[in-house]
Amino acid sequence: MNRWVRETIKYLQDTPCNLQTPEMIHKFLKALEPYKLTKAEKLLLLNNPPKTPLEIQLVRKCNEQGFASVIVEESEERLSDEQVEELLQLVRSCELIPNEAEPE
Repeated sequence: MNRWVRETIKYLQDTPCNLQTPEMIHKFLKALEPYKLTKAEKLLLLNNPPKTPLEIQLVRKCNEQGFASVIVEESEERLSDEQVEELLQLVRSCELIPNEAEPE
């Protein structure tokens, strides 16, 4: 097996992606349609499901080479506070984060 494939599988096993089913992903992506997010933003939301409003705006380190990305670009201008809360509720309702990982 290709080294990159092995490393990717190993990495994903330790993330919430490991528990996501195709049905969960489809339901979540369908629910995101009204928000007019880019494909990259949707992928980041799936791979790094936010638990707080701040996490939607935070710059996250994607790897040790220092590449970083914001989950939703210019979220302050593009999303209202209500929409941010709706996105967080979608993450919870689609069960993208295991229950034990939810904030208290």
